[in-house]
Amino acid sequence: MRAESLLRRARRTAGLTQRDLARRTGITQGAIARIERGRVDPRHTTLERLFIACGWESDLSPAIGVEGLAGRDQIRRLVGLSDRDRERWFFRSNHNMLRLFRDGQQGS
Repeated sequence: MRAESLLRRARRTAGLTQRDLARRTGITQGAIARIERGRVDPRHTTLERLFIACGWESDLSPAIGVEGLAGRDQIRRLVGLSDRDRERWFFRSNHNMLRLFRDGQQGS
């Protein structure tokens, strides 16, 4: 799923308007609208701020190797984690994706 779809779903699931999300994050409503329309490719840190403001876990980084989205810094960070911490990261990421899928199915 693309960033614009994820953000839109996270925001709507949280019951927020773009303006509400802008107030919570300090990111302009216009910038949020451009992200949701797919007109800009937001930085990971921007998406993280937006998702946290929607009540999502803070670790929504893409999995290594998925469509080339994982950068060197992400790979270094994941490689540097202990096995237990990598396992926690994996389960948190999957929990968020399952929640997103479930919420999307209920909204259909």
